[in-house]
Amino acid sequence: MAVRNGKTYMERKAKMRKATVDAIEAKDTEALGVTLTGLQRQFAREYIKDFNASQAIQRAGYDTKYPDKMGAQALDNPALRAYIDLLLVERSDLIDVDVNYVVKKITRAIERCDAAGKYNEVLRGAELLAKYLGMFIERTEITGKDGGPIEYEKVKEDADAFARSIARLTSRDGETEVPERTIN
Repeated sequence: MAVRNGKTYMERKAKMRKATVDAIEAKDTEALGVTLTGLQRQFAREYIKDFNASQAIQRAGYDTKYPDKMGAQALDNPALRAYIDLLLVERSDLIDVDVNYVVKKITRAIERCDAAGKYNEVLRGAELLAKYLGMFIERTEITGKDGGPIEYEKVKEDADAFARSIARLTSRDGETEVPERTIN
C-alpha cells in the first residue's frame, strides 16, 4: 500500500472524512470548502445560481460527455451537499427579503406605473397581488363523454363485473360460490 507523508491512503481518507464531519457539525463553510476539490467548490457556487446540476457541471469546468449523470453524482456527495446548503444559508442571511417586502414593492410599482399611464404593467402587478391573495383560483371541470355527466353507474357496473371475474378465478381453488355484488 502506498504511503505518503507517513500515512496510508485509508488513514488519509479517514482523516479527511473526520475533517468533513467536523466542518459540517460546526457549520463552517471555509473548513468544509478545504475538504472539497477546487472543481467541487466551483460546482457548488455555480449550482446555487440556478439549481441546475447539469449546467453547473459544465460551467464549473468539468470535462465530461455526461453532465447529467455527473451532476447527479455530485449532488449525492454528502460533503458537497452540505457545502451547498451552507452557501445557501450564507446567501439567505445576506438577502433580507420576505413576503411583506415583495408585496410593498409590487404595490409601489403598480402606483408608479399607474401614474405614468403604463396600464399593462399595472394589470400585471395587480395580477401578481391577486394571485398572492388567492383571488384567482384555478378550476378544472371534469366531464364524461362528449361533455356529458360522468357515468358513475357504468363505472360501478364495470367494477362489479371485474370483482365477479376475480371471484370466479378464486373459486377454481375450491370455492364455488360467486358473490352477487362485492362493491357498494
